[in-house]
Amino acid sequence: MPRIVHRLVFICALISALALPSPSQASEGKLRYDLRMDLAVTAIATAGWAVTWGGVEHFAPAGCRWCDVNAFDDWGRRNIKWSDTSAASRASDALAYAAAPMAAYGMDALAAHLDGDLSNFWVDALVITEAVALSQFATQLVKIAVGRQRPYAHYGAGSQNPRDNISFYSGHTSLAFSLAVASGTVAQMRGYKLAPAIWATGLAVAATTSYLRLAADKHYLTDTIAGAVLGSAFGFAIPYLFHRPRSDGPMPIAVSAAPTAGGALLVFSGNI
Repeated sequence: MPRIVHRLVFICALISALALPSPSQASEGKLRYDLRMDLAVTAIATAGWAVTWGGVEHFAPAGCRWCDVNAFDDWGRRNIKWSDTSAASRASDALAYAAAPMAAYGMDALAAHLDGDLSNFWVDALVITEAVALSQFATQLVKIAVGRQRPYAHYGAGSQNPRDNISFYSGHTSLAFSLAVASGTVAQMRGYKLAPAIWATGLAVAATTSYLRLAADKHYLTDTIAGAVLGSAFGFAIPYLFHRPRSDGPMPIAVSAAPTAGGALLVFSGNI
């Protein structure tokens, strides 16, 4: 299972590394959307997220499927974990569930207002929320499927309940990064003057959230790295690939695969 996960992270890293759009590529700041479709997708993803999180005791494994710890993760835990893990946990909750959403939605609204386009905010908010909801639903599905034991359980008394076995990957980290990247991508596509500030603020909050999840002994380094990559991938892909105006023209992307020693190489090419 870890080998499959590593390949998934590699693929998503390639996607998230695609160049971001310049304001001129966004058809004068417009976003394409279908209110009924986008609301339906957002509602379904949010419901899936809520059900899989609220009922995780029924879905997650009682025992870990991924129980071992590699040297990199062990090193990270020894050097980053706080002695007061509960304080770090509370701080990460505050950042992920309060500061990150406030930065994403609040700064987007401010940017739209300063540019005289406050009416854009509702569409912006819908697109950002859609990206975040899909990101978090995917996070929960992977957590349940992988069943990685959390560090505090591995180094402590072992797994006591299924919530001890949903370490990979970090939901707080993917939430914060999906909010930061979605709001930054939307702001850049709109051509907002505050777009650089939205990027800087969102990514700073997200990076701090990631660090605090390690300090709280809730996750390993690979959990937070994967959360950052996959959260960013959703935050970029949903606004840019699905809400860029059709007038920007087609986006031909070629994907080819070639066998390599121990796996396969995926090559992405085309005009984005």
